[in-house]
Amino acid sequence: MEDFVFAANVRAALAMLRERRVPAVPWVDGENLPWGEPAFSQRMLREHLDQTHAAASRPRDEILIHVDGLEQELRLSYGDRILDVTCGPGLYCHELARRGYRVIGVDFAPAAIGYAREKAAEEGLNCTFVQQDVRQMDFHEEFEAAILLYGQLNAFTKGNAADLLRRVTKALVPGGRFIAEVHNMEYIDKEQYTDWEVSESSLFGDYPQLCLQEQFWSEEEQAALDRYYVLNLETGEMEEYAVCEQGYTLDGYRALLAQAGLEVKQVYGGWDGHPASEADEWFILSSEKVAA
Repeated sequence: MEDFVFAANVRAALAMLRERRVPAVPWVDGENLPWGEPAFSQRMLREHLDQTHAAASRPRDEILIHVDGLEQELRLSYGDRILDVTCGPGLYCHELARRGYRVIGVDFAPAAIGYAREKAAEEGLNCTFVQQDVRQMDFHEEFEAAILLYGQLNAFTKGNAADLLRRVTKALVPGGRFIAEVHNMEYIDKEQYTDWEVSESSLFGDYPQLCLQEQFWSEEEQAALDRYYVLNLETGEMEEYAVCEQGYTLDGYRALLAQAGLEVKQVYGGWDGHPASEADEWFILSSEKVAA
């Protein structure tokens, strides 16, 4: 009976592969990973806290350098209120609070928010963490500064990104400052390719698995989609995951922020403050809320 169920699951998995759309369309054939799912969130937290790589969060030594840059560019004063949009496990929030700022972090992932709260309580830090989809946050002139880091703006559709930035603007006091760290579109992989890997566990599950990956680029949407089919080698069941990345030109970023009432004052190509160029993987957009 067990073999029959396994075979049936594998047949269903093969049918899923045969029937998938190729090429896949970003934002249509998948959008983002299941950040709010508790088990997935717990596995992602494990990656956030792993100091051997920067796939989910930066190592602590890099975060310290970035926070130095944030203090300078945001022109922070002791006690300023800071909003961290998509804060993850609060690694930047905690460091900012250690330096005397009042911080609120918002993120959808339950395990990340749970860790962020525990760490803040353990150290007695002036941090508050809200478990919420950032697309639903609703603050009104409560912060001197806000941050959105590590390319998270690129994880939203153009429409959702525009709405999110309007919410950031609404959250800032007049003249409030905002930093977004975003991807240079030249560094987004635009090649269509497939890959596979067998492992005992991964971000997608703690079980023996075969992961089939494929990537697509839409010139029309200026967006990439990575799609993953994960076959459980014990049960024959298959799960599908996808994540999209929206590309923008530098002028596109400026226009996106301007539409939300944010004027880009400086664009850097790294946390060392050098001027941005097309050779940089990241752009750091330093902006200010425009007077109404």
